[in-house]
Amino acid sequence: MSPGHLYRGIRAGLEALVATWGEAKVFCGDPRLQVGPDTLMMNGLSAITDLASAQRALDTIVTQGEGAADHDDRSHYGRYVALRDELSRLLAINPAFAPAHAAARNPVMRRPIDTEDRVWIQREPAATLLDAGNAIYALMLRALGGLFGHAITDVTTRAALVDGAIDAMHALASVATYLPRLPATDDDDGPRAGLTFTMSRMPETFPDAPRGLRMLAESARAIAATLTRVAIPLDARFERARDLVATMGARFDEQAAREAKSAPGVAAPPPATAVATTPPTEVVDGVEIVQGERLEIRFEAARCIHSRHCVLETPEVFLANVVGPWIHPDNAPIDRLVHVARTCPSGAITYTRKDGGADEDVPPVNLIRVRERGPLAFSADLQIAGEAPRLRATLCRCGASKRKPFCDGSHNLIGFDASGEPPTTPTEPLAVRGGPLVVEPLQDGPLRVRGPMEVVSGTGRTINRLNQAKLCRCGGSSNKPFCDGTHARNGFKADGT
Repeated sequence: MSPGHLYRGIRAGLEALVATWGEAKVFCGDPRLQVGPDTLMMNGLSAITDLASAQRALDTIVTQGEGAADHDDRSHYGRYVALRDELSRLLAINPAFAPAHAAARNPVMRRPIDTEDRVWIQREPAATLLDAGNAIYALMLRALGGLFGHAITDVTTRAALVDGAIDAMHALASVATYLPRLPATDDDDGPRAGLTFTMSRMPETFPDAPRGLRMLAESARAIAATLTRVAIPLDARFERARDLVATMGARFDEQAAREAKSAPGVAAPPPATAVATTPPTEVVDGVEIVQGERLEIRFEAARCIHSRHCVLETPEVFLANVVGPWIHPDNAPIDRLVHVARTCPSGAITYTRKDGGADEDVPPVNLIRVRERGPLAFSADLQIAGEAPRLRATLCRCGASKRKPFCDGSHNLIGFDASGEPPTTPTEPLAVRGGPLVVEPLQDGPLRVRGPMEVVSGTGRTINRLNQAKLCRCGGSSNKPFCDGTHARNGFKADGT
């Protein structure tokens, strides 16, 4: 099946929908949310407002990219044909001509579970440059996600997202063409490196425009710093890629400030030097309790794993890197604060509403997320031995935490290497998916978990469905996240219930 078949299927589907429901119901979206010539100058780009314009757009896609009978030489297909013909001519002149580096087939960025037909890119500087390339790729996709997945109508914001995505493509090309020059492994004669197009294993959403743009800006700054440190010493031509990404970050920051000023109910983050009104705060049993007018925020530092949802999504509330009071609940709409609290994987942030709104509900489905090279993130009506009931927690699976059974970030210090994407075990749906989930740390052994649970990967794929399980917490199981008895052989020590 060719891509042309796909687009013909889309065309037929649109025609069937219009015949059934009419154009007004099928093409009902806000035209301001489309990317047209007013946002991006691209040959053949036009707004889709009815069946005829949709059909023209599909014809353009097929003609320009997929080798239609009436394609021109500038189409993707035409360019590939020209490359093929040029290679044939060069090989006729010199049969020994090699058109490419011995690039890795099926390269991966992390140690693979199944090493057959996969090349783990582990040698420096290829590994760090690959990581930067994948970060650029993720930045590009998140910019496009913000553009197409959210109701952003401001023309300059949309233009910034489009320009950022295109600039990221150019920066990514620099990394992609240089990686095949670098050894992928310790074998100098082995395969060269290559892009893996790996996205973050944590589902990072694009919130409203100001916060989403600030997230993109922070990513761009981090990437630019890595290119400066790693890529430019390899080849000065990386300066252009660095400048593209750095300029993109500045543009996103500028646009975030502009959006924050115009968005109703969304406050711009206060300057680092601003003096904010100090809300009433007390510390009880290690929990920082901050009183806002409409919401009480509680922060338990001992449970925090620094996933940074709070400081990225509401930087005007959770002030990073300041001395003194750092939580200001009245600086953002209450619904945004509630969302941030509920997405805190460790449960370090909790809240109580004072405006009559509902507090956090028990999750309808008990989930255990396997975090890449990190802990197990529980979301359930948790009953952890010796602890007060809670709805979220991150529990150690590297064996090194000093706050067992909870994670304290030690996996980062010891270089814990465990996939967040274990293989799937086919299972039937559970008859009951919620309810109490009892977690018992066994003496010098695993976590015994009883109750309905769905174990999912970092990307949300269901790994297993069970009503009881023993989960590894010594870090040594060959069947992670499940226990295989290794704790009895590696001398693992931990308190039990």
